[in-house]
Amino acid sequence: MSWSKPSKIAIGLAALIGLANATHYDVTVGKGGQLKFEPETLSAQPGDTVTYRFFAKNHAVAQSTFNSPCQIQDDGIFSGFTPNASPDVAAPTTFTITVNDTKPLWFYCPQSNGNHCQNGMVHAINAPYTGNTFDAYKAKAQQAATPSTPPVGTLPAGGARKLHIDVGFNGSLVFNPNNVTELVGTILEFAYNPANHSIVQSSFDKPCQPLSPGTGFAAPFVPTKQSPSGATFEVAVADDKPIWFYCAQTAKTHCQAGMVGAVNAPAQGDKTFDAFRMLAAKAPPSTIPPNTPLVGTLKVNGTVVADVRGSVLNVTDLHTELVQGGDDDDVPSASASAGGNCSTGGKWQRSTARRPSPWTSRAKRG
Repeated sequence: MSWSKPSKIAIGLAALIGLANATHYDVTVGKGGQLKFEPETLSAQPGDTVTYRFFAKNHAVAQSTFNSPCQIQDDGIFSGFTPNASPDVAAPTTFTITVNDTKPLWFYCPQSNGNHCQNGMVHAINAPYTGNTFDAYKAKAQQAATPSTPPVGTLPAGGARKLHIDVGFNGSLVFNPNNVTELVGTILEFAYNPANHSIVQSSFDKPCQPLSPGTGFAAPFVPTKQSPSGATFEVAVADDKPIWFYCAQTAKTHCQAGMVGAVNAPAQGDKTFDAFRMLAAKAPPSTIPPNTPLVGTLKVNGTVVADVRGSVLNVTDLHTELVQGGDDDDVPSASASAGGNCSTGGKWQRSTARRPSPWTSRAKRG
């Protein structure tokens, strides 16, 4: 009797079933002002995901080996530091990893100000119950040498660092947060709230106008009464240059009323966030590119919308050819002069929809 080779369809179905059965875990980092991961240990299966949520003071997640508990492992997982003043409210930045197998994973906080790792701020996934146990790892950490901080310039690796930005937070004409410093590689996740907002990248000098055609990100207007709406727009930070953006809604002149934001804006000088907001207050009527999304990834309830064929998303009119599967690995990057259209299978795809040649002003419901 001979065994037949599994078909690609069977393998694919098995993979989908595995994803459907995957478990998601949340781990708090420093909640309540404690130097502690909670839970300190967990058991996970391949395909499971773990999201780390950061509290005061300034923590990070770094991978080590069992024998060197406070030293970052070569090519190990690292979240980047996430400052947060609150011991009770999580930072808008999270870090998510996917568990690939059942081998032990050892983690610590690399903050050397207060020697967090040596003071017990360690964590493990799939630690053995005998031998190299979590308690043994924690005891080793207490005797570890300092410093435990990765070299300056070490970027996030081994997971998805994501900054959540509310668009129209609490019904106000604001992005929240609206002025942040983030690391290269961080995914900016804009989440739409009521009533009808958009997200458009601009230059500092023209705060309510999109960058020239073919450059910069743009996400459509999303009329919604739901909060959360389920609509998001994602774009990755490509470099450490300032990124300026605004809402192009002309009803109630959102941009001019202060609905602007910045990533990595200078803290001093003549091009600060406050200077950008003041310049926006005197700007001419806002405009938006005629076809969106551009550069970033638009999702509705996790499903990628490749092209809305205009600058307004109407969820009730979505067709199968407008949606596709996607994940964080497909998120395009934004910089001071990013270009291209939405991502399709890792490649830019130009829409075949007819487009007006100039940028258009959109007066929608506010």
